[in-house]
Amino acid sequence: MFAAQAGDFHKALERYDKALAIHRQAGDRVGETRVLGHLARVHWRLGDPQRAEKLFQQAISLSQKTGDRVGEARQRAGLALMAEERGDMKSAEEGHQFALRIFREADMIEETIEQERHLTSLLLTKGGNEAAIQRYHGLTNRLGALGLSRALAGILVDLGNAQFERGEAFFALNNYERALIIYRESNDRESQATVLSNMSGVDHFLGFVEKAHEHLLEALHLFRSLGVPKGEAAALSNLGTLLRQAGDLQRAVDVQREALQAARQLGDSLIELEALNSLSGLLYEIGDVGEASELNQQVQARAVSIGHVRLQILSEINHAYLLAEMGRFSKAEEAILRSLQRAETAGLRSLMVNAHRNLGTINQSMGLLDESEHHFTHALLLSQDMGERRSEAENLGNLGNVAYERRDLEGALTSHRHAFDLYSAMGDKKGQANELLNLANVALDQNDDPMAMRLFGQALGLYREMKNRLGQAIAVLGQGHIRYRAGECQFSADN
Repeated sequence: MFAAQAGDFHKALERYDKALAIHRQAGDRVGETRVLGHLARVHWRLGDPQRAEKLFQQAISLSQKTGDRVGEARQRAGLALMAEERGDMKSAEEGHQFALRIFREADMIEETIEQERHLTSLLLTKGGNEAAIQRYHGLTNRLGALGLSRALAGILVDLGNAQFERGEAFFALNNYERALIIYRESNDRESQATVLSNMSGVDHFLGFVEKAHEHLLEALHLFRSLGVPKGEAAALSNLGTLLRQAGDLQRAVDVQREALQAARQLGDSLIELEALNSLSGLLYEIGDVGEASELNQQVQARAVSIGHVRLQILSEINHAYLLAEMGRFSKAEEAILRSLQRAETAGLRSLMVNAHRNLGTINQSMGLLDESEHHFTHALLLSQDMGERRSEAENLGNLGNVAYERRDLEGALTSHRHAFDLYSAMGDKKGQANELLNLANVALDQNDDPMAMRLFGQALGLYREMKNRLGQAIAVLGQGHIRYRAGECQFSADN
């Protein structure tokens, strides 16, 4: 069990095989059921869902023969997690509901709460952000009253994740910090590392770049010192994402390759696929379309082989990016429409938002502004319905850009102001800075140079705080353009 928790899945297989033989020789069918479930989970992580499902079914059959209802519930919960991953939300919900009922009947408090966590996570996946957050609050109150501090820490992390998705970054950070205190008091270093990794993402979102790197490097050190390759691979991938967001694309590529190598050594197919997907996107950004396309094809093929619906859809959207880059806009649109239909079928509303947003971008690239506005509006309404304020702000910005292209400056001004207000409420400095640039460009077209200069200056200040050199350069160029129009042909020494 501990080998699997540390991420050494091949060693775990050897140990479980030996344990299975011992239980069978002793005629211990309850022990055999338990080990079959552990084996199923390891094969699942190694990318063999067919073998995993067969083992889970064997374990369920054994537990039914022995009348072990709790054992059956554990295995059905495992199958439910697999169903959730492949996008079969109906089967996932049925499995978790079955396990929840049995654990409640057996008065198994922690196991009951674990199933409630999974069911709340399903609700979140389907876009029920507000309801999910309310459930998490209810669980934290119950666990606090019961004095189950470690279980409480897990719920606090889940709540923080949901709040971050909703755009409530400061609330998320507060709950991560509460969880971190609990894990430090219990000396659970691996969970500390996981929370620190989550905190780094929120820190960066809020513009605390140095704190984000500090937390992530601390997490990486903990994972390495504990010998947890799974955590190390995930932390490296997150570090690549931070570097990507900071505009340091080549370093991001190098770190993401290191993450991919760590994932391959680990033998965890899911982490490897996530790393491949991230690396493909990075290579696309730096212009290496050939390797990006090759890696994306690998992701598509592997995601299909293990039945991972979310990654199948994401890789299809990435493929559409590559098609659009090559000027094949019609093919790109067809690919995203397919991914949209699959996301709708699977009930994955966040991916539906992603697909509509990308359809809007492609249509905008082709000059089809009516179609572009239609898809951005769909994405906006879905985001609002799900309570995802970050996505809402992004799609408002996209609609502002479409209005700007139409020369509807008042419409552009309204959308960009609303987006800026949302980013400000969330404390998202990067979003604020980007919208300040958009507002500055609108002011330029309205011949309000003093306002445009102030807005470029505000954006420059935020980009400097975040140490975002690309953003600084764009803001300085905007100021330079205004000075040029005014007959001032030199930049200031500071810039």
